[in-house]
Amino acid sequence: MTLNTLDPEVGGRIYSHVFYRGKRYSGAAGAGILLVNQLEGIARAVEYGMTVKVNTVLIPGVNDAQVRLIAHKVRELGAFVMNVMPLIPQADFAGVTPPPPEQLEVVRSANEKIIGQFRHCRQCRADAIGLIGQDVQVGASGCSITNSSAALG
Repeated sequence: MTLNTLDPEVGGRIYSHVFYRGKRYSGAAGAGILLVNQLEGIARAVEYGMTVKVNTVLIPGVNDAQVRLIAHKVRELGAFVMNVMPLIPQADFAGVTPPPPEQLEVVRSANEKIIGQFRHCRQCRADAIGLIGQDVQVGASGCSITNSSAALG
């Protein structure tokens, strides 16, 4: 599941529009609809016993302040791990400089106190195959999950 903000105003800056039930919504209205459905999707997946990984794209100057809030919320909903990824500058964000590796590491390290961090992803989609610990072993093919919050329950 991808979740880039918990604030519809910020979401309105990330997503130009959302189609929902045959209607197009823009700005905060569209982002609010998307957010409600994303959170419901995470909660339902957890209820059904699925292992949930939440992907968040770090967009400097847009959602920096949201990433820690997202970590707390998805942990509360029962997500297993979070994958904070750097922005790939393209489309509406073509002029935005992606976060440097040092900034990404600071964000991930702070978040791992809240929820495990999926650190191997380099946006190659290798994380989209198999089940962690079942079809793909942690450590195989460079996968690394850290979770200093495991003792939190």
